Parts: sequence; C-alpha cells; structure tokens
Amino acid sequence: MLACEDKAELERQAQAWCDRLALFGLKLKVKKTEYLTTDVNEHGSIKINGTEISRVTSFKYLGSTVTSDGSLKLEVNARVSAAWSKWRLLTGVLCDKTIPEYLKSKVYRAVVRPVATYDAECWPVTKEIESRLSVMETKMLSWTAGLTRLDRVRNETIRRRFGVASIADKLREARLRWYVRLLAAMSDDELDEGPGPIPSSSHAYFDGEAVDVEHTVSGLLASLRLEEVRHQRTSDEDDEQLRVIHQKIHTVVLQDRDDARRRRLRRALPPSNCVREQIFYLRRLPQNSAPAPSYYPRLFGALDCIVKESFDEEYRKVAIILGLVESLAELLVLELHVFEFPPRNEHRSLRKLIANALTNLTYGHAISKRRLCFYSEFIPAVVRILSEAKNLAQVIRQVFARLSALPLVDVVVYMCGWVGKTAGWTGIRRR
Repeated sequence: MLACEDKAELERQAQAWCDRLALFGLKLKVKKTEYLTTDVNEHGSIKINGTEISRVTSFKYLGSTVTSDGSLKLEVNARVSAAWSKWRLLTGVLCDKTIPEYLKSKVYRAVVRPVATYDAECWPVTKEIESRLSVMETKMLSWTAGLTRLDRVRNETIRRRFGVASIADKLREARLRWYVRLLAAMSDDELDEGPGPIPSSSHAYFDGEAVDVEHTVSGLLASLRLEEVRHQRTSDEDDEQLRVIHQKIHTVVLQDRDDARRRRLRRALPPSNCVREQIFYLRRLPQNSAPAPSYYPRLFGALDCIVKESFDEEYRKVAIILGLVESLAELLVLELHVFEFPPRNEHRSLRKLIANALTNLTYGHAISKRRLCFYSEFIPAVVRILSEAKNLAQVIRQVFARLSALPLVDVVVYMCGWVGKTAGWTGIRRR
C-alpha cells in the first residue's frame, strides 16, 4: 500500500513503483489497484500509464477494513461475522454439556474473543460499537450456557459464571496496552545519538559525578520505604516525593553509558512507575472500598506489558534493577488488604497478572527469590489467596514452585504459622 498527503505525489510514487516492477519483469495489475482518499471535497482519481485507477470508499488492508470517512461500521460487521463463524465451528465443544464451563470459558477467551477484537487497539470506539460487541458476547455466552431470554438471567451473572470480563473493558485494555508500547517506542526514538560509540559501562554521570546506575536506582527506591509505611495513608507530600524520585531515576537512566541497557531501562520504566503510583493510590483507600474507574485499565496495561516482556532475560535484569519484584509484592499485599476477595473479575485478573509477572521475573535469580521470601506479609498473603481463591491456585502455585527451590521458604512459612495450610504446595519442591 502507498500512502501520501498529496494526490500528485501519490500518482508520481505509484508510477515509479510500476516502472520499477517492469525493470524486473513484473507487472502491476492496474485494474485491480484501488484508490481511496479521506478528502470528501476531492474528486477523480490518479492514473498509472494513462489508465485511471478505480476509486473506492473502502478496502481491506492487513485484515482490517479502511474507509474513506473513518467509520467502523464495515470493520465491526466483519469482526462480528468472523467471531460468529468461529463460534459456530466450536459449537461441538462450547455447547457440550459434559465439558466443564471453565474449559469453555478458556476456549472462548483464547479462540473466539480475539477474532472479535482483532486490531481493536486502533479503533475510535463509540458506545454503539461497545453495545453491539457486548450483545454479541452475551448471546454467545448465553447459548454456551444453554440459557435464553426467558430464563431472565442478567448479563453480569452470565459473565461472572464463565469468569469473563466485559468485552468493553477488553477493548479499553487493548488501547491502553498499545499506548504503553507507543510511549516506549517514542522514548527509544528520542534518544540522542552522539558523534561516536560510547564505551559500555554500568556507570553514569549524575550531577557531574560518575555513579553506579544499579546502586543509585536501588538507593532512590529504598527511600520510599514501602514496607515500613504500608499502613500509613498517602499524603500529597508523599505523592510529590514519588514524582521527584521517578524523575531522578529517569535522569540516572538517561546517563547510562551502556546504550542497549539504557534503551531497555527506558522501556521498562513507565510500567514500573505505574505500579508504584498505584501502590501509593491503594494506601489512600479504606478497606473494602471501590477504586476509581481508571485504576483497573491503568494497572492492566502496565502489568500486561510487564508479563509479556518478562520472558526476555535482558528485560528481567533491568526490571529487577528498577525494583519491580518488590513493587509487585507490595502491590499484591495491598490489593488483598484493601479489597479482600471481591466478586469482580478484574481483581482476579490483576492478581493473576501479578503472580505471572513474579514467576517470570524471579526465574533463575536466587536473590529475588530470597527477597520475596523475606518480604513483609507476602508469604501469608499469597497463601491466603491460595486457600481462599481456588480459581487462582494454579498461578499462585507457580510462584511457590519458584520459591520452593530455596530451603529458606519452609522456614519462612513456618514462622508465618501457615504450615498446615500450605501442604498442597510444599510438595511441589519434593516432586
């Protein structure tokens, strides 16, 4: 596809493309080539070799429908039709009464819903689009459960039954996830290129003096004293202190002389900052209160980015430098302290992402595992989730599978008084 802001320039590029193909014995099929413009006041089309290209109001590119007026009607129609087609192919599984509903939920979330939300991070979503997709999802889940409108079951009840978040929330999550990646890409592009290669080193120049990046960042994060002030209500001065510390960390990272590590640190910095900001926000909330609407999407976007990046060994190294292991442990403890075990699926999804992130970040890093074992209230919080939230048992056991490689964990659990309740996971290490 060729794109240009000027019609004459586009025609010149298209003709040059056609001529270039001819030099190598290839031929551009002009009759199948289409022209689309978003300018409603512009008439006509462009020409290639004297042949005018047909002008259209929409065409498909990389699986998405692009329209001249920017509307999503055709794209949403195509997504809904494709999702229904995929659902019909899987009715042998989804409508089988002998298959557990949690497996049906996994199939729906892994196969059907991604088809409906493909490329949704770029959509200018309206209430009408959200409503149409929600209706589609409700019908699919209702028929999967064997329900009809005559049963008078609420949509929220059906979603809770399958453990599925609203598709409108998933659309918002996709947009925020894309926004986080866009910020990371912009940060990489803004890096200044010096006149020559900079020697690789773990030191940076902060306030005119050479400092060790890892030790400096660790010292700045230690000044937050997350464990000590956990039960103190966050003040405006605390928020300002966090903002200043984040600025100092960013300044130190910018001065890192190792180009590759500097880029990785800058990419990992926004999600780690977001986690700490939400920790400070949770300290403001009383127990069993409802968070602000922005709490879920912001944290979802940051945690999802961390989990996906944490499979890379180099990312794990910079994430540990930025204190992500301790921050995630503190976030899990506060999540449980403030919200307990609410019926909303968002908290279950958040805790699942936290557990997955900790499982990945501590892989092959004994110091981080030991830090988690000694982290205040972390082991009791995790074991409490394991004993009271059965739907999170699998991901929580993965965290313990990492920690159980250390003999120290048995001592810590014993000190916490949870030996009897942890019999189910202590066997992981013995096997």
